[in-house]
Amino acid sequence: MENNLYKLIVEAQKGNKDSCITLIDQFNPIVKKYSKKLGYDGADTDLIIWLIKTINKINKRR
Repeated sequence: MENNLYKLIVEAQKGNKDSCITLIDQFNPIVKKYSKKLGYDGADTDLIIWLIKTINKINKRR
């Protein structure tokens, strides 16, 4: 999984929307969990935006 996750991140950083969607789908259970804990309308959207920004900031060096 780690290698697959790395490949998805690299592809998402290159602009591959399918890879980005796959990453969001993989982290969706965590997004749902923390959006419920935050308890405000739109928390899930804020967390997904944060996830996308974080994906783009990750250093690609191994």
